[in-house]
Amino acid sequence: MPPVPMIVYAIQVTLKHVLDLTDKNVLNALDTTIEELQGPWADQVLTGVDVPTHLLAETVHKTHRFQGMIFNSKAHQEGINLIIWTNKVRSPSYVEVYDPTGRLAARIPKTSRRQNEGRMN
Repeated sequence: MPPVPMIVYAIQVTLKHVLDLTDKNVLNALDTTIEELQGPWADQVLTGVDVPTHLLAETVHKTHRFQGMIFNSKAHQEGINLIIWTNKVRSPSYVEVYDPTGRLAARIPKTSRRQNEGRMN
């Protein structure tokens, strides 16, 4: 069997306003727990139940205060997940594919070609 196709790349992320759901003080302030955030959301979606994590993400997105959220991974005990709302990323914050060759040049927010060339030198 041939291997499953895969693309791996590195990104550089600098965000100024991220809601940190790995912080127990933040969870307490939001009146939630890791257990609730890692609940059976897939089953809840299938049964039409409001999913607490979806409601939280929608509410946080609507506040226009945050560019993303970080939270503990359910699949990997030591892992951290990051949600980035790309429409909220404004300079000086950015998300950029790390590519010293300059071939990919993918960045949010976009910069002019001249700014990209200056950073590559």
